[in-house]
Amino acid sequence: MEAFDAVEGLGDVSQGMMAGGLKIAFLTTVFGLVTFITGRLFILILTIKKE
Repeated sequence: MEAFDAVEGLGDVSQGMMAGGLKIAFLTTVFGLVTFITGRLFILILTIKKE
């Protein structure tokens, strides 16, 4: 949100600055996805071992 506020305040922003802000914004999404997939794989392994 801070990156978009800064972009709005500056007006004219380069593509590099915008890409840098989006890279930071997507880090939480990537970490969340990795955590979710790891958890799902662990649950799948436990379910298979239980049977």
